[in-house]
Amino acid sequence: MELTFSEPDVKVTRSRLEGETMYMGTMPALISEDAPGHWQGQALVGACTEARMVWAWVLDIEYKGESRQLKFLFEVAH
Repeated sequence: MELTFSEPDVKVTRSRLEGETMYMGTMPALISEDAPGHWQGQALVGACTEARMVWAWVLDIEYKGESRQLKFLFEVAH
């Protein structure tokens, strides 16, 4: 997983994966900042009985004292 913010002062305070189309609990998505504004890491998704599943990568971020949440959806097929 890789993410670059246009503002290098944005900090990720929490990163996790959640099932979007089916409840699968919450799993950590471990990322770290390797350059100002550039974050990367790894995550695993749980096995699902469906052939395709939509997951959400949910990030809590902080910028200039304000907290926000971002959600990125992606599909996994097996």
